[in-house]
Amino acid sequence: RRHHAEEAEGTRGLFTLHILAAERTDTGFYTCKAVNEYGTKQCEAKLEVRGK
Repeated sequence: RRHHAEEAEGTRGLFTLHILAAERTDTGFYTCKAVNEYGTKQCEAKLEVRGK
């Protein structure tokens, strides 16, 4: 089961990922990977959904 997610470009070329209606089952690690002519960069973030 997947939830609707959207990305939006912000200032200075930064991107944000919005996970709409996140649930506890969405808790986990998410990886962002950027690739261009200068190379590859990757980072990981932990998401913990609390509440209902």
